[in-house]
Amino acid sequence: MINYVKVVFDLSLIEKEDLMLLYEKLEIYAKNDLNVLIIGNHGIGKSTIIQSIMDKLNLKFKYYSCGSLDPFADLVGIPAPDKETNTLKYYRPADLLDAEVLFFDEMNRADRRVLNAILEIIQFKSVNGYKLPKLKMVWAAVNPPGGDYQVEDMDPALVDRFHQYIKMNAAIDLQYMSRKGIDIEIAKILKEWWEVSLTDEMRDVITPRRIEYIGMMITKNIPWRDCFPQGNVIIPVDDLVRKIRILNGEEQDIIISRDTIITNKQTLLERIKDNPKYAIPISAHMQKFTEDEIFECRDLLEAMPKELVIKVGNCKFNQRKRLVKQLFTQSGVNIEKYPKIKEAFEPKINE
Repeated sequence: MINYVKVVFDLSLIEKEDLMLLYEKLEIYAKNDLNVLIIGNHGIGKSTIIQSIMDKLNLKFKYYSCGSLDPFADLVGIPAPDKETNTLKYYRPADLLDAEVLFFDEMNRADRRVLNAILEIIQFKSVNGYKLPKLKMVWAAVNPPGGDYQVEDMDPALVDRFHQYIKMNAAIDLQYMSRKGIDIEIAKILKEWWEVSLTDEMRDVITPRRIEYIGMMITKNIPWRDCFPQGNVIIPVDDLVRKIRILNGEEQDIIISRDTIITNKQTLLERIKDNPKYAIPISAHMQKFTEDEIFECRDLLEAMPKELVIKVGNCKFNQRKRLVKQLFTQSGVNIEKYPKIKEAFEPKINE
């Protein structure tokens, strides 16, 4: 069977504008009655986003968790003799017949008989030959194949029935966490810790859903260290503990963020001189700095190990690299005194 993941387009959700772009795209698809297949790891908010869009458009929405679906009780119907016609009559759930949108979550964990029923629903808007009178579209979410997921290979004929494919990456949505009652300052710390302190492998374990649970516990002052799954991946929990203690005034230090780097750049400069490893989380944030912010923090950046300065420079396109160098010229600052920055922000010939 073909690897269906290769036909999707990648859509990063790390930045807020990309999250809004995803909402807008999905809303357009829903308004045009398109079938949509969303691919992404568990716990990243696929179901929540889809539910919110359907609620906004006032569409009658039926959710199915495919891992526990029974093909007859949930979809095809329970057969029973019809004494009047001397045939079999199928009794189906009323909400299936009333739904305008069917959403099949974790579809590639479904039983093969369930997948066959879904194929008929998508292709003909019917189940066992019975037309679903109000159905407009079918949406589904799947976990990526491989890794630790117990998933089935997808039939290309089934995958081909979807009009749109979206690969959804994990992200922390501060507005969503705030709506869930999580203190916004705690949410910001969790988001920064998740994006900067965790590796991709760690983020596969600590999903946005897990971050939501942790945030709820911290906000309600409930012991929260047992929220972390036990396994082979070691999570830097102590780093998060320290950040929360600083927020609560229980420990004096600087929480590394965009704002605190700019505000405390001289203090952080001294710390890097004492311990170059301190530059690692700072440089991770500076990769997202604007040209003006990089110029403002030029002494701090220059004090970092060369490989970290190069990483910051590599995150910028040629045009933005030129803008950084122009700021030195316009401000009368000799860039020759900043050799690491000069090298890191030299435009590449092949770009």
